[in-house]
Amino acid sequence: MQHLSMAETIGSTYGKYPRIMGAIVGICGGIVVITSQILVISEAIGMCVNLVNPFLITILATLLLIFYSTFGGIRAVTYTDV
Repeated sequence: MQHLSMAETIGSTYGKYPRIMGAIVGICGGIVVITSQILVISEAIGMCVNLVNPFLITILATLLLIFYSTFGGIRAVTYTDV
């Protein structure tokens, strides 16, 4: 089918508006998954480190997730290609 996303497949079959709805649902699903990952990481760090400000723990968890995804993704692609 040579489509890069489910929304593109839905759009080619059903039209413009179902494609937009599919894209919005996909984006919302991604936001929910990333938010739950940040919450779980924040709870785990909060249990190990007794910091007074929980906002700081959330920022730390978000940065940890971003850096891990960035460098872990690069490492995985490099390892797979080699």
